[in-house]
Amino acid sequence: MDKNKTDKFILKPAKISLVILIPVFLFSSICWTLESIAWDNLSPSVGINTTELQGIFTGATTVQTSAVNGLEEYSKKVIIPNELGLHARPAAVVATIARQYKGTVIKLQKNDEIVDADDVLDILGLAMHQGEKIKIIASGKEASEAGREIVSFLSNLKFFDGEEHLAWNLTDAPEDITILGNKGLRLAQMVKMGLPIPPGFIVRADRDVSPRVIKAYIITKVKELTKGFPDDIRWVVSVRSSPIKSVPGGMDTILNVGMNAAKARELGEAGKGWKLYSDYLKEFGISVFGIDRKLYESVAIRNYEMLTVKYAEIIKDEFKKRGNPLVEDERIFPMDFTEQLIYTIMAIKESNKNRTVRLFMQGHHDTNEALPTGVIVQLMKFGNKEDSGAFVLDVLEDDKGGTTRIIEYVHGEQGKAIVDGQVTPKPLAESGLGQKQLEIIDDIIEKIKNVFGHNFQLEGTVDAGKVWILQQRNLDKSNAIATVDAGKIDENTLLGKTIFSKEITKKQGQVIRPLSSKDLPEDPQTPYVLVFEYAAGNSTELLLEAVINKRLNITGVVTQMGGRTTHFTRQVELLSKLGYDFTYISDVNVLPLQPGDMVVLNPVKQTVKILNQPAGKSSELVEKQQQISNNLAIINQAI
Repeated sequence: MDKNKTDKFILKPAKISLVILIPVFLFSSICWTLESIAWDNLSPSVGINTTELQGIFTGATTVQTSAVNGLEEYSKKVIIPNELGLHARPAAVVATIARQYKGTVIKLQKNDEIVDADDVLDILGLAMHQGEKIKIIASGKEASEAGREIVSFLSNLKFFDGEEHLAWNLTDAPEDITILGNKGLRLAQMVKMGLPIPPGFIVRADRDVSPRVIKAYIITKVKELTKGFPDDIRWVVSVRSSPIKSVPGGMDTILNVGMNAAKARELGEAGKGWKLYSDYLKEFGISVFGIDRKLYESVAIRNYEMLTVKYAEIIKDEFKKRGNPLVEDERIFPMDFTEQLIYTIMAIKESNKNRTVRLFMQGHHDTNEALPTGVIVQLMKFGNKEDSGAFVLDVLEDDKGGTTRIIEYVHGEQGKAIVDGQVTPKPLAESGLGQKQLEIIDDIIEKIKNVFGHNFQLEGTVDAGKVWILQQRNLDKSNAIATVDAGKIDENTLLGKTIFSKEITKKQGQVIRPLSSKDLPEDPQTPYVLVFEYAAGNSTELLLEAVINKRLNITGVVTQMGGRTTHFTRQVELLSKLGYDFTYISDVNVLPLQPGDMVVLNPVKQTVKILNQPAGKSSELVEKQQQISNNLAIINQAI
């Protein structure tokens, strides 16, 4: 195996277009290019499992590989699983795959008959039926890679003949949480209720398949999967996880997949199109390839169009380092939509193995090694336009049997910014939503209450004045404290908003401001207060690391950004159910809070009091922070 193909995602451009293969494949009229994905030890940061579909289909024998004079030898037997056998359509796919690997000779064997794998007619001449064994034999520089790709495809023929589904359009999806995962099931149910849900499809949670199989399936089933999408195939989509058990903030979400310069210009300055494009490339590089986030954050460019170009260069440089440079063209990021989508789907599906999820499962005494996870792909609805925004709504049953609503809204942003704690949203009274939009939301709430009960959270967006629901999750009764008048605040007392407190008592602790797990102390006895600027990023992981793994005595959590409806808040509430008792206060100016400071959190007055800072220190820092904020505002206006 070529050493340059270790730990990477390789895309091999196809020689044969689907325009040629349409009569054989019976595809839709959209002319997709069939491209073979070779999957050999993806970037360790993503941690994708290269084991080929274990436990899905039976009959595959042990692989035999060897290397002579630098050339690989590969052979493996597979039982044909589908009723139609190895007919014209899959035979053409096998031949297309075989032609990708120049310098590698690939044969198919049935009993004593051996044919070339790159010849469709020869393959059909084998007359392979369901239940019969076929042997894949490969010899050459990339024999193992080529052999595994063909084996993976043949093992999954049931998917391609419609005998089994690997993915469903949301309108057709079965209502089964083990197949769709938690969020996917609720989306499918809300679609059937007639609620305004963006069109999309979901990759099933209970199958661990390789990217080559997912890509081939999406290409062959594109017409069914994208039912409800606009005819213009320049789609921009969101890709979200759907585990069978909710892990708030534990898995990745990547928005604006397929973003391009034309769409960025279409959204315009008010729509922050270039910001969306740059944000997407940043998350794509981090989540898919494991590029260090600090590399992106070190870029000192404030013009979002220029920033987009720079972020694209970072990803292109990563491809060059791995020996597979992208073919440059007129596009800023020269990668086709289908390729971006498959990369993203696999990264999201495999994010169920990340550190945050493992800590969450450990804390809840769940011994499952992996949490089955579906992947939801939906057409993007933008909250970034002039008359647009995003909201997160908690509907909770109160002690008297009534309903309490906590709605948080942010203008010109997407919902992920709220649930990830990247912004501090406004309450409903300051949202600016029109009466018609509020009536639509009220109607949605009543319909959902009739199906899911009183306690749930909705994440939605208002796109060009129209309300869309993006996802829904059930909640337990909230223990969050109602807003109260904090009264006069002295210079060493910081005002915030109490988000959660299990017990209405003051909590005292020593400030720690970790950027990574290395910054967490080892002393399990000292009471600590965790302080973060955002209730987002790795804050959730560090909270779980401190409580579950380090077993630190955390008495409180303080953040500057984030509201009641964030994933971070959900994790705080879930930890309280495990017996952990701490207060969470947000919307606090955290700059004066330095590591080692002793502070007192008062959930009733919603304050953080610094006990051991010299008089005047906090006010000076507040003034300094305000000056920095003012300067940034001037710069942004100039841009």
